Amino acid sequence: MNLPSATPTDPGRLQRAMLLIALLAMCLAFLMRFQLMNGFSVLQGDRYDGVIATSILEHWFRVFRGLASWSDAGYFYPYADTLAQTDGYFLIGLAYLPFRLLGVDPFLATELTGLVIKAVGFAGAYLLCRKAFALSFSWSALAALLFTLSNGMTIHGWRVQLASVAIAPVLALLLWQSVRALLDGAISQFTRKGIAAGVLYGAWCLTCFYMAWFFMYFTLVMTAVLLLNAGRSGRAALWGKLASHVGAVLLVIGSALASVLPFVLIYLPKSREVGVRSYETLARDLGTPSGVLQVGPDNFMFGHLYQHLLSYFPASTTPPSEYYNTGFTPVLLALFVFGCVHLLKAARRPESNRVLVALALATLISWPLTLAFFGHSAWFAIYHLLPGAKALRMISIYQILLALPVVIIALVYLARQRLSVPIAALLAALLLLGEANTPYMNLDRKTELARIALPHPVPAGCRAFYASGWNNEQHPDPHTDEYAHNVTAMMVAQMTGLPTLNGFASFNPPDWVFGAPNRPDYQARVFAYALTHKVSGLCLLDLNTKQWSAVALPTVQTLKGSTTIPFNISAWPGVLAGVQGMSVTELWGTWSSGEHVTIAFAAPLPKKFTLHLFAHAFGPNVGKAFVAHLGERTLSFTLGDAGAEKLLEFDNPSGAQSITIDVPVPTSPKMLGMGGDERLLGIGIAKLQIDAP
Repeated sequence: MNLPSATPTDPGRLQRAMLLIALLAMCLAFLMRFQLMNGFSVLQGDRYDGVIATSILEHWFRVFRGLASWSDAGYFYPYADTLAQTDGYFLIGLAYLPFRLLGVDPFLATELTGLVIKAVGFAGAYLLCRKAFALSFSWSALAALLFTLSNGMTIHGWRVQLASVAIAPVLALLLWQSVRALLDGAISQFTRKGIAAGVLYGAWCLTCFYMAWFFMYFTLVMTAVLLLNAGRSGRAALWGKLASHVGAVLLVIGSALASVLPFVLIYLPKSREVGVRSYETLARDLGTPSGVLQVGPDNFMFGHLYQHLLSYFPASTTPPSEYYNTGFTPVLLALFVFGCVHLLKAARRPESNRVLVALALATLISWPLTLAFFGHSAWFAIYHLLPGAKALRMISIYQILLALPVVIIALVYLARQRLSVPIAALLAALLLLGEANTPYMNLDRKTELARIALPHPVPAGCRAFYASGWNNEQHPDPHTDEYAHNVTAMMVAQMTGLPTLNGFASFNPPDWVFGAPNRPDYQARVFAYALTHKVSGLCLLDLNTKQWSAVALPTVQTLKGSTTIPFNISAWPGVLAGVQGMSVTELWGTWSSGEHVTIAFAAPLPKKFTLHLFAHAFGPNVGKAFVAHLGERTLSFTLGDAGAEKLLEFDNPSGAQSITIDVPVPTSPKMLGMGGDERLLGIGIAKLQIDAP
């Protein structure tokens, strides 16, 4: 197995270094042009995911100062290892630390940290092209610029954890140098580079699982291609080298496993606690053939043109995923294809670069596996075969990582053509302009700082807190009830060091109840959660007034004898933990709204009881079968359009705490020509009565 070892030397090293720094500065200035123009008053992202990212980085700021445990992120209290509910941001936290130590506010520090990560990727891509693929200074610098400006990444630049794709060229270079050293017999260098690669990969896993996993996926495919192409003699030579230096090999492998261990120790148990993605869930977010060229409407050169082209195909396969726009420009993709053809044609020649051939083949093999063709995808096999694949959902993110091999192969192809300087400059300009876009900018820095400014100290008796909802806000985003107050609570937890019951992450705890804070039953849900988890010293932070108040938890009522629950009120402290699928309360009771009604009790229901349901049906639900679920037990019943009492006898050996009622035909009054009410009604509940022995 032969790997290239030559690195071209260039005169004027200092001048080239200064030019490279100038190119990087211009690149970063271009990426930050909108922030520079608005004085960094409006930043990338929004008040939801952008605030979550900053809260996790602020957690690392506390960790590095010895104020917090690294695995407990201060939200979802009292759950442990809550960092593992989402990406860990570890390496980004290291870059974030100096800015915060200098007194930069959290949101600006997050933005500036993104520039540091971009600079790492720029340097890594340049060095990889120079050292591993022997490209000239000019082509290597262009590759670094294209990788750093990559359309898919900059459009999603506010996902600062995804910006850790910058680690890919650095890790790839370390792996190349390590294998090169092993084959050359430079075992000391092999050990140093191998250990560095393992440590960096472990830290990357603790930073962004998506990017680290996709890098591992690509590397596995590329390794398989290299081994197959090496032939029997090449593989035998490699095994001989490994056997001859087994001690060094074991040291490298052991350091890599030790580096990944912290990630495994908190993320594996957490995946069992919160569950993993079903294939049906992620299938909606697979890439599509049309997505390969989908750069999104915010791309200056090709965005609107491609959207116009797709408009001629009504059955476009563009997925609903927010990462639909991670594709490549036509010019870059065409050069990549030409490069692959060129490399594969020359693959049999003795002087061919086997690593470049393997890079091209690994891209051509691994990429289609992430795409769905006519509703089917080979990712189904990857999902079931590769460890960690079940934790992924947005598979189209893989194209962000593929920017590195696509750019390298395209520029290797250009470098091997005899292009005149004007033609090369024109192509370079076309490639760079193709990556220009408008990033997502919607985080008002001043407003977010005001949201977490607390004029009053935390009361002495508070050991944990929950946050109220925000009042009088108009949001078109349907996720506002889930995000807005929760993410502010996450930031407040970091600024005060007081853990919060609130929070929002990729994987929420199984009994997460902290959505819809302005619904009347919010407090009852919070109290039931606090009682279940034996939380003491609970306080409420009113986000609107910035006032803290101690909270006295109610006593949970054991359901013995007869308990009546009227539905013309909205909260039942100590009795119900919360109700889902119900509309607003009225004088007579409450209508269902949707396909299901779930009534969660604060304590386990009796082992045997009779449920007296005082209710009536709406419209086409009259006479249809409603189905009530309690654990494994299901009972059917029908209702008329007038109030009536239904008796349901339940056995509850498992101690279930919630009853779910399936609504047969949810229908709005508007659908029946009865006004403009668009609520999907089905069952109107006046009251429940639980009779237990």
